[in-house]
Amino acid sequence: EMASPAQQDDVIGCGINTTLSNKGTENTTVVFFTRNGQLLGSRRVNLPDGGFYPTVGLHSEGEKVEVRLSGRWEPPEDKNKETLSRMIPSVKLRMSEDTLHYDELTRRLRCSSKSSSVGAFQDLGHPITDQFNYYEVKLLDMGLEGAIGIGIANNQYPLDRMPGWDDGSAAYHCDDGVVFKGLSNKSTFSPARRNEIIGCGVKLLPGNSKRAKVFFTRDGILFEEYETSIPTGGFYPTIGMVSAGEEVEFNFDVKWPPQNFRSERLLVEGDLLKYVGDNVGSVGAYQFLGRPISPGFSYYEVTIKGYGMKGEIAIGLARRDYPLSSMPGWLDGSIGWHCDDGGLYNQEATEAKEFRTPAREGDRIGCGVDFKEYKAKTRNTQDENSESELVVFFTINGQKFVKETIPIPRGGLFPTVGLHSIGELVQINFSATWEGATKPVDRSLGDTRHERVRIEGDCVSYVRNAYDDVGGIQLGTFLGSDEPSQNYFEVTIVDVGERGAIGIGIAVKHYPLDCLPGWNEESIAYHCDDGFLYRQGERVDIDALPSSANDIIGCGIQDRKSNPTSDLLTVFFTRNGKKIHQSEFSVCHGLQLFPTVCMCTSGEKVKINARVLPPVGQSQAFFAQSERVLIEGNKVSYVPDEDMNVGGVQLSRAITKKDSSFKIKVINFGVEGAIGVGLAPKGYPLDNEPGWLPGSVGYHCDDGCLYEGAGIGHRIHRPAQRGDETIIGCGIDYHQTKTRTDNKVVVFFTHNGNKIPTDSVLVHKPITGLLFPTVGMNSPEEAVEVITDIQQTVVF
Repeated sequence: EMASPAQQDDVIGCGINTTLSNKGTENTTVVFFTRNGQLLGSRRVNLPDGGFYPTVGLHSEGEKVEVRLSGRWEPPEDKNKETLSRMIPSVKLRMSEDTLHYDELTRRLRCSSKSSSVGAFQDLGHPITDQFNYYEVKLLDMGLEGAIGIGIANNQYPLDRMPGWDDGSAAYHCDDGVVFKGLSNKSTFSPARRNEIIGCGVKLLPGNSKRAKVFFTRDGILFEEYETSIPTGGFYPTIGMVSAGEEVEFNFDVKWPPQNFRSERLLVEGDLLKYVGDNVGSVGAYQFLGRPISPGFSYYEVTIKGYGMKGEIAIGLARRDYPLSSMPGWLDGSIGWHCDDGGLYNQEATEAKEFRTPAREGDRIGCGVDFKEYKAKTRNTQDENSESELVVFFTINGQKFVKETIPIPRGGLFPTVGLHSIGELVQINFSATWEGATKPVDRSLGDTRHERVRIEGDCVSYVRNAYDDVGGIQLGTFLGSDEPSQNYFEVTIVDVGERGAIGIGIAVKHYPLDCLPGWNEESIAYHCDDGFLYRQGERVDIDALPSSANDIIGCGIQDRKSNPTSDLLTVFFTRNGKKIHQSEFSVCHGLQLFPTVCMCTSGEKVKINARVLPPVGQSQAFFAQSERVLIEGNKVSYVPDEDMNVGGVQLSRAITKKDSSFKIKVINFGVEGAIGVGLAPKGYPLDNEPGWLPGSVGYHCDDGCLYEGAGIGHRIHRPAQRGDETIIGCGIDYHQTKTRTDNKVVVFFTHNGNKIPTDSVLVHKPITGLLFPTVGMNSPEEAVEVITDIQQTVVF
């Protein structure tokens, strides 16, 4: 059976005629095809074991189709009636039809209410499942009020109520930035703006059909996640609107989490890249977008698993928008070493620089940046307007063989790999290290004992069993050594779960992990759900409040070494840097005590920091977080670890219109003066200087460079010198920020009270709308004083 070829915008349908199938012979069925609602033909076919599945094939560059899997077909009732398609979606819609209008073709929903009454829309054709657990909505128009609620609800949710207001629902409300989680729970973030994309999804918990985690995203960034009960009948995408003109566009085809890379003409399976090409033999390329090259991520490697027909494999760095139809090194803003000819290509190179023989199958090729050389070069350059360059080097099987400079593009450089012949296969390793390259921070918890918990780096999550037994972890390093960082540990509460029944304390080795610490002899702990201290089975009221998500609970031993023969210890607890209680604790002489954390309800999750110094002096939650520093009041001193990783602090008070700036005074320049001052979102990883990672900005004293989230800076001021009086200020210019129509703020820096002249420094607002003062340090003896309460006159 033949028909004329299809044209662009034709709608082709395929289905099974269940009526005719039932009249046929056993194990056969009738398959039919339609075009724009008109039947093309049908055929009875044998039904294979397991049944039929919708299947679509494409075979030339540029082909693109939209697939709708939820459909049914009805023959046209009137052949003279013009129709685009008779594929009638089986999507079931519930909505307030008097105020809302939905276009199924464009997937746009618009509100025409004239009374500011709530109208709700619910798509019952997309129930939340393992396969479909996330959707996004683009805010096309905010209307009169911008009162758009985006979320999920049960299939009986009232259409005159905004999702999130009642139990069995959850939603982010664009007008006030609040995530409503039912009748009695909510979290506040910043309001949304036109053209932003809000996502809502559900993570179904394995082995638990009654609980799930609901999460929300904004422009691809996760900003809220919490655990809740699944209502009878499950969750469905639900939108609420209030005012005329509000309009959104749905995207049900998006996945979460999004890919942290982009690729063309490659098959990407985990860390393996395979060239698949096209019918004209174009280059295939891969670019990692997880983070730009920076001192905290300065090297990666590629192992050649399959040389292919030609071995046209290139490894290098490129700008973020680099065309993936070109090998790294062929175009501006890129550099690459090519395995087939052994040549280095740099910045629109038409000819390679020959440096070594070509690579072979099994070789391990590395690419990195020498940031020590970069720092030294920028520090010694007097011209503040000189073009910044990076020294890029390449290795083969661990041996460095060539290096070359490349100008730094705005936005930084990203790992990029190109392949160009059939059979080429490589394996990428972003955790690789090279002697001389910056080593990643070891965030593992080392040797531990644990039961009914899942450990991911320094994060520990409770894993529920059929009996709801307590689960927990005990670290392998005991408290009570000469080192201050071995007398204290901290636990950040990532998620309180159902009840927040988390016990944090110390116990003897082999303490039973089916009991919260403090319940039994030779253990003591603070319990987050009720705020009580539990000491050797005794419950003690310490006049403390229960803890919630993002609280940081610390536990330590005070001065055990000063009286090593005593059986009486002083154990203290802190919350968010402030001591909440200390208690005498009797333990048999010679027994060692180990950090112990236990949990007992679903969803509970914590992050353990076993390498932290106890708070000292008057800090009292002045600092929200710190790593590899000693804090004495407002003085912060760098305490290096064996790998010389970055350390720093982040203040607990965000930059606001009332407190629009802060400053630091350099007390000790240290060996290099590698002190970074800037702003970052809450929870910024402090093994990175401010400005190295996206969403942050920082001025670095050692090289006078501004870092705008790309890991690489450009000179805006003379580097600080040892012996100089150096006071660096940083803040938000709210006068300029309010004139902007995008979601960015204008940041300024000062040196000894004078504004450092530079082009507008722009930083994306995080979802909370708040940026926090952040200071980083990275060489011995560095020390600064952090100041926020002195009113300084800034000369603009």
